[in-house]
Amino acid sequence: MLSLTSKNVLNTLSFFIGGMFIAISQPAISLPDVQAQYSPTERTRPQRTQGGGSRGCVDTEPVSLQLLVPEENNSRTVSSHPTLSWYISAVPSTPLEFALVEEGVAKPILVKRLPVKNAGLMHFKLPQDISGLEIGKEYRWTVSLICNLERPSQSTYARAWIQRSAVSSSLDKTLANKSAYDKALAYIKAGIWYDAIASITEPQLSGSDLTLASNLFKDLMQQARIKESGAIKLL
Repeated sequence: MLSLTSKNVLNTLSFFIGGMFIAISQPAISLPDVQAQYSPTERTRPQRTQGGGSRGCVDTEPVSLQLLVPEENNSRTVSSHPTLSWYISAVPSTPLEFALVEEGVAKPILVKRLPVKNAGLMHFKLPQDISGLEIGKEYRWTVSLICNLERPSQSTYARAWIQRSAVSSSLDKTLANKSAYDKALAYIKAGIWYDAIASITEPQLSGSDLTLASNLFKDLMQQARIKESGAIKLL
């Protein structure tokens, strides 16, 4: 559960997270008072890893792999082709693979090897040439380090769930002509985790919007109890 309030009081951005009040100095920006609350679905889905956590393969350099999902990670999107994000601490010496599967269906919707050019945040937007997520259905997505090409069961992986919801008319109106930061706040208030993260990691952010988005991103990582939150930087 995330409760967050933002306002411009003596050039300070104020957050109320998990019962703690946090104040962060900001440039003078006029912002409306917003009460945003992230509410996960009732069905809790813990993130799963294999092989002693997401620390890479045996006999290779340790690589931390952490999906950017909340602890109660049966989270939602309103996009048919959402952007999914994770953190990787180093460029692995083994292949990295992404997979998307519909709940209860054996055949994956997508399995794709992805290049890792640099350590840090990675984002993957579902391509338009595959069937998009359907409203009301649940899917699981997995990022794996392929330790042994001949033995997939030995791979180290991190897995999370995602469900697509319809966009309410009120949310649709709220999002119209808003900045990426304001969109993220609206998504959080509506309980739409994936789209909030996608909004505040847009590469075109700049100026005060980038400053606000960076602080919000940091707080979301901490609220979600992301293990590598101290190392993950928006910039």
